[in-house]
Amino acid sequence: KTVSGVRVRDELLRLLAEVEVAAGIERLAELELDRALHPKLRADAELVERAALAAGEMGADRVLAALAALVQPAAWIAESLVAPLKRKPSPSVLYDLLIYEPPEALALALALGAPPEPVLQFVADLRDMQLEITGEDLVGAGIPESPVIGRALAETLRRKLDGSIS
Repeated sequence: KTVSGVRVRDELLRLLAEVEVAAGIERLAELELDRALHPKLRADAELVERAALAAGEMGADRVLAALAALVQPAAWIAESLVAPLKRKPSPSVLYDLLIYEPPEALALALALGAPPEPVLQFVADLRDMQLEITGEDLVGAGIPESPVIGRALAETLRRKLDGSIS
């Protein structure tokens, strides 16, 4: 209660940056400092360690992934990705599921038991895929803006992701 918020934040981030982060998180839980810091913090040492390790595969920030593993709402969001990923979605469904998720959420989903194959496929092959033509190109060619054009471009991208067109 006598330590400033800035100091608490800095110390927590230093703890999460440690190579042996699990040991520090275990001690945090033993001392019940997780709940003292905030009622939504959950010091699960194994989950924090797995999230930190998975961050490297996702190109995510290791400390932010570990921090996300401590925060229950973040864990719930990442947990919501696990079941759809286990259903082996098509590339276009996978793209729609993960495109707006930060890399730290993907790392946390892996830490929570998501199968690595679809997540790695997304990161390696799908995340940056786009069409060679854009709505701006079409407008420049004299085609008027329209929701129909936007839907057609989205459907074309889905077909490209699924490999039915190149």
